[in-house]
Amino acid sequence: MSSLLERKLTPKPKAMIDVPTSPTSRLAPPSLPKVFRRWSCNFMSEDGMPQPIEFFIASDASAIVEHTKRILYLEDDDIAHIAEGQLHIRRLRRDESDKAEIPAIRNIETLEIEIAEIMKGKFDYFMQKEIYEQPESVVNTMRRHMNFDDLKIMLGGLRAYLQIMYRGHRIVFCAYGTSEDFGY
Repeated sequence: MSSLLERKLTPKPKAMIDVPTSPTSRLAPPSLPKVFRRWSCNFMSEDGMPQPIEFFIASDASAIVEHTKRILYLEDDDIAHIAEGQLHIRRLRRDESDKAEIPAIRNIETLEIEIAEIMKGKFDYFMQKEIYEQPESVVNTMRRHMNFDDLKIMLGGLRAYLQIMYRGHRIVFCAYGTSEDFGY
């Protein structure tokens, strides 16, 4: 009974990729199970050999320069979605004339800087540097929004959204701060 129930509840995988049997052209070693289309894609290089595709995501190019020189910058209102080895970029906001969702196209740029050119200072890692520089970063960010002479806060671009914000019951600030990794 349990094996019958298990077979009915176990989802059937999608069609298998035809993976060549020669050891040099396999996506995975023969000891591993075959590759399923929904879990992997096979990317070919110019010489026809399968190549893994990697995406490095960082808030600053200097954090990934030691891993790749080819970068793509997201613009305001861009949302990046990575699925099955492909990167899709969509616009959060579109012009009123755009009724259909159109994928955003971004150029891949090549970095001209070397890791030696970037100052990590006394820190071993960029993440460490970013954590310890947070107080200075906050002050620099807030400097243009605060008038210390009049003791007033200038909201800048938020002013247009004040009425909408007043109607809300709460405000959720969502961000990924690297200090969260260290429990600060």
